[in-house]
Amino acid sequence: MTRITISLATVSFAAIAPQAHAAAGETAGGSDPIIIVGGAVIIMLLLAVAYLLGRRDRPLINQPTEKVVADSGGSDAKPSPIYSKPGLKGYVLHGFDHNQARVRLEFTLEELQGDGCIIGRGHDAHKQLTDSRISRVQARLKLNGEQLEIEHLKETNRTTVNGQEVPFRGQRNVQVGDKIKFGPQVELRVAKLTS
Repeated sequence: MTRITISLATVSFAAIAPQAHAAAGETAGGSDPIIIVGGAVIIMLLLAVAYLLGRRDRPLINQPTEKVVADSGGSDAKPSPIYSKPGLKGYVLHGFDHNQARVRLEFTLEELQGDGCIIGRGHDAHKQLTDSRISRVQARLKLNGEQLEIEHLKETNRTTVNGQEVPFRGQRNVQVGDKIKFGPQVELRVAKLTS
């Protein structure tokens, strides 16, 4: 297809040049530079159109194939459920602490996989809260498939979801909009973290 376009460009330039010379009146110095530039622009435009027409059946972006997904975890493997919601980057817990200072804890989907993230006031916690009435290791937030869960890790300093206590070493499902209370005063609302 490109050879045909080059031939057409050559023919069209050859046809246009003599007519343009006659209309402009041939100068004694030779060819008019405007005609040469105009012809070159026409040739470049025709080549660009031919190139784009030749690429129109090719995908612009290479999509991952099923083989790539299957090779990542065995022949029966399905894509990770965390990537099934476009635009979802993770979750946010936001609200106020015991001093009425604004609190915002962000959790990426990768952080919530596996063992998840520990919330507490100690240095061992992934996300820290400053209230002294919260345990050093208070709770764990994690994904179980696509379901967000919270697990209470200490016998003291309660953790509640919408007013219902999470038992020691027990889990409770958490939805967007739920209120999670750590200890007696720190209450945070669950929201989506989008890109």
